[in-house]
Amino acid sequence: MAWSLRVISALTADTEPSLAIICNQPYKKYIFNVGEGMTRSCIQRKFALSKTNAIFLTRLNPQQMGGFPGVIMNLADIGTQDVQVFGPQGLVHYVASTRRYCRRTLLGMYLKECPPPQPSPDGDEPAPPSPILKDETVSIYAIPISSPLNPRARSCSDSSRKRRRSPTPDAPSKRVVEEAKEGSSRSRVPERAAMIADDGEADRIRRGVISEMFRPPGTAYPSSRINQYNDVDVDVIDIPTVTNTAAPSIVTPSRPFGSGRLPVSTHASHVVAYVIVGAPARGKFDVEKTKALGVPKGPLWSKLGNGQTVVTPEGKTVTPEMCLRSSRPPVAFIYVHCPDPSYIDNIVTSQDFNPVRYGSDVTIHAIVHRVGEGVIEDERYKKWMSSFAPEVHHLVAGEEYSPNSVSFTSAATAQLGLAGLDSEIFRIPHHSLSPIKDVPSDLPLRTTVLAHDVEIKMSPPSAPQLLISVGEDTFQPALLLTQNGGGHPHSSGKDMDSPFTDIYSKARAVVEAVASQRPLIVETGAGADVTITTLGTGSAIPSKYRNVSGNIIQIPKWGNILLDCGEGTWGQMARQFGPDKMIKSSSTTMAETQAHAGDPSVTATVDGDVESVIRNLKLIFVSHIHGDHHMGLAKILARRRALTPPPPEPVYIVAPISAMIYLQEYDDLVDLGIRDRSAVRLIDARRFRMGDPENENAGVDEASLESTLGLDSITTVRVLHRVQAFGIVLRHQDGWSVVYSGDTIPCDALVEAGQGATVLIHEATMADDEVEMAAAKAHSTFGQAIDVGRRMHAKNIILTHFSQRYPKFPELKTGPLGRVFVDEAGNTTTEREAPITIGFDCASLKIGSLWKMEHYMDALAKTFPQEEVAPSEGDLAGRDSRPASPTKGKKRENRVKE
Repeated sequence: MAWSLRVISALTADTEPSLAIICNQPYKKYIFNVGEGMTRSCIQRKFALSKTNAIFLTRLNPQQMGGFPGVIMNLADIGTQDVQVFGPQGLVHYVASTRRYCRRTLLGMYLKECPPPQPSPDGDEPAPPSPILKDETVSIYAIPISSPLNPRARSCSDSSRKRRRSPTPDAPSKRVVEEAKEGSSRSRVPERAAMIADDGEADRIRRGVISEMFRPPGTAYPSSRINQYNDVDVDVIDIPTVTNTAAPSIVTPSRPFGSGRLPVSTHASHVVAYVIVGAPARGKFDVEKTKALGVPKGPLWSKLGNGQTVVTPEGKTVTPEMCLRSSRPPVAFIYVHCPDPSYIDNIVTSQDFNPVRYGSDVTIHAIVHRVGEGVIEDERYKKWMSSFAPEVHHLVAGEEYSPNSVSFTSAATAQLGLAGLDSEIFRIPHHSLSPIKDVPSDLPLRTTVLAHDVEIKMSPPSAPQLLISVGEDTFQPALLLTQNGGGHPHSSGKDMDSPFTDIYSKARAVVEAVASQRPLIVETGAGADVTITTLGTGSAIPSKYRNVSGNIIQIPKWGNILLDCGEGTWGQMARQFGPDKMIKSSSTTMAETQAHAGDPSVTATVDGDVESVIRNLKLIFVSHIHGDHHMGLAKILARRRALTPPPPEPVYIVAPISAMIYLQEYDDLVDLGIRDRSAVRLIDARRFRMGDPENENAGVDEASLESTLGLDSITTVRVLHRVQAFGIVLRHQDGWSVVYSGDTIPCDALVEAGQGATVLIHEATMADDEVEMAAAKAHSTFGQAIDVGRRMHAKNIILTHFSQRYPKFPELKTGPLGRVFVDEAGNTTTEREAPITIGFDCASLKIGSLWKMEHYMDALAKTFPQEEVAPSEGDLAGRDSRPASPTKGKKRENRVKE
C-alpha cells in the first residue's frame, strides 16, 4: 500500500510544523499538529483538507494547536462526515471550551486522549504497544512523554502558578485589597467555578457538552445542510453581571451554552510522540515463478491476482503467496516532540522508539524532531539520534535552526510591490533565509532542517524531495529583482511594467504636492503620531492575501491597543515588527530599504520588535465570540506570559463574558496568565457600555485601564450582529479618538457614541450590490460603512473585514450615500472628502498621514484588478496539487461564509 509524508508547513514566525500522512488506497489523510496559519497554509500551498480522517496533536499549547478550531470548522463546512482527534490528556476539556464558537453539529467527532505515561512495576517488561488507529495502510501508535520537572501542571489550589516578581509600587496583593475596598469585583470573571473533582464526573460533563457540539461519529449524516449557519450563533446574551460573591455554576450537558463554565481541569503536563508503521508491501506477481509452478496463463492467473487459491491441471494446489516476489518489510516514521531538555531522559530511555517493538522486520525511514532550545546540542539527544540506522532521514524543526522564511508568499509579494508606492505604510515583511545557528555537525549524516513542501515517499521509500511546483516562492525572486533595481513586482510576482511604475510615481507626486500645501496642523495635530496597523483585514477565514481580523493601535509614550485578535495575529505582528532588537530610524529611504531587504535586523520602523510590542500591550478588545475575531488571543497571551523579565504592567482584556469564560477554561491547560492579576485582568465589555448607569461606579480595573493609556474614556456599544457583539469608542486625553465597529449592520448607537471621531474603523464585508446578503448575515456593505462615518462626522474612515470574495482589492461603489468631507483645518464640512482607506494587511497608518490613502486609491485599484473568486471551500475541499499535474479545466468559483 503506497503512502507518503508531506510537510504542509514548517516552523516560521507564523507557522508551526504541520505534517500529513497521505494513504493512497483508499485515499485518506492524517494530519499531525495544527498550529496557527494551518488553514492559510493549505490555501497557499494547495493542500486540500478533504479526505482528512484524523488529527493527531503532540501538545495542547497554542503553538501546536492554535489552528485547530479553524481546521475543524472548515472540515465541517466542506462536508467532512467524521473526524477522529487524538492528543494528550486535557484534549476533551479543550474541545469543550470552544463550544461557543466551534459548534458544528453536522460533523461527527471522535476524541481520544492519550494518558500520561505510567511507570512499569520494577522488573516487569513493558507491555507491547497497541495502535490507537489502524487501517489498511498504516498503524499509528501514541507514546506519551513527561518531564520530571513538570509532573503536574496544575493543582486545585493553583498556588504554584504565579511567578515571583520584583516588588512594585502597586503590587498585585495591594491591588486586590484596594479593589475589595472600592467594590470593584464586578470587573472580572471569578477565578474559580464550583469545585468538581477532575474524574469521571467531570469527564461526563465535558463529553456531554461535546455531544451538543458535534454529531456522534458513525451516525447518519444529515441530507440537508440548510441549518449549518446556526451552528456559529451560540453565545451567552443575558448573563447577569458577574460578581465574586456568587461563583458561576458548572456547565451541564442540558445547558452547554449557558453561563456556567467547565469543571476545572488538573491535567498532567506531557507531550505525545507518534510512531506510524506501514503495512508490509505485498510483493509483485512473478510471472516466471508462476509458470514454474505449472499454472497456465489465463483465468487461473486472474484468480491468483485476486487472492484466490487455484489448482493446476496436474492437480497441484497453488496459493497467491507462492506466485509473488518477496514482500518489502514495513517502513515506519516517527514524529517526536521534545519541548526542552527536561524531556530527554524519558525519550532516550523509552523502548517504544525501538522499531523491533512493532515487528522484527520494521525499519525506520524518517524521524521529524520538533525540538526546543538546548535539545539538539544535548549529548544525550545526539546519542539517541545516532542510535538509529544511518539510512534514517532526520528532519529537525526548532526556533534556533529553522530559518524564518516567508510562509505566505502571495501576500508577501503583494506587500513588496506596495512598498514601491509607500515604504512607510507598506513594509517589507521581516524574514530570514538563514537560521540563528546551524544544526551541530556531529549529528547523523542524513540530518536536515524541516522545510515547507517537502515530501517523503514511505512505500516505496525514497529520500525527501521538494515539491517545487506546489510551493513556488514568488517572494524571493521578486525581492531579488527589487534589490537589483528592477522595479517593484506586481502582486502576481512578475516584474511591473512601466505603466505600473508610472502610476506609482504619479500617485507619489500628487501626495508630495498636496503635502506641500496642507497646513502643518493636519500633520502635527491631535493623535498625528498614533499608528494604526491593520494586521488582518479579511472575514471568516484567511485567504492568500488577507488574514482574519486584527488591528493594533500604537500610542507613543502610552502603550498599545489590540482590537480583535483572529488566528494568525501573532504571525502578522512578527512579520510586521520583526523578532530582532536592531531597529532603524523611520527616516530610512526606499533605496535603503531595498539595500537591506531580506536582512531581518534592519527595517524602516521605530515601533520596536514584536516582543517589545506585546510587552507594551495594555488593552486587548474582543468584539464578539466568532472565531475569526479572537482565536489568536491565546497565543498572544502565552507569548506575553513567557517574556523575561515579565511585563511591569498587566494587559487588560475587555471582552464579552463568553470569551472570558473560554480563556479561563483554556488557562486550566496552558498558563496564559489569566489568574495572575499582575499579568492579565479580565473586564466584562458591558462594564463600559454606553448608557449603563452602573458605569459611574466603575471599579479600580476600569479606572486603571483608562489612566494607563491616557484615555479620557472608554465606551463600549452593543452593536447589531448575530451574537452578543460590541463596538468600542476610545477618547484620548490628547484630543483624538478612535471608533471600532466590530461586526455589525449600520448601528445608530455606534453613530451616537462616536460623534466627531478622529478615525472610524468599520467593517465592510459586502459589496454595495449585496445589501440583502449583508443584512441576512448581520454585516455592512462598503457604502453603509461609509455612511456610518458620514453620520458620525468622522474625520477619517478605514474599511476592513472584507469578504474573501474580494481577496485583493474590493471595488468601492458608494452610490447615493455620499461621503464625509473635512476642511483644511480638519473640521467636518460638505466641501472636501474625508480620507477613506481600504484596509490592507500589515499597512501601518499614522493618523496624521491617513489623508495620503485617498490619493493612492486609484493606483491600488489598478495594481489589484477585481478577482471575485473566494479562496475558501474549493481550495480546502478540492484535490491536492501534484508536482507533475497542472490544473486542468475551468477555475471553479467558490463560496465563502462570513
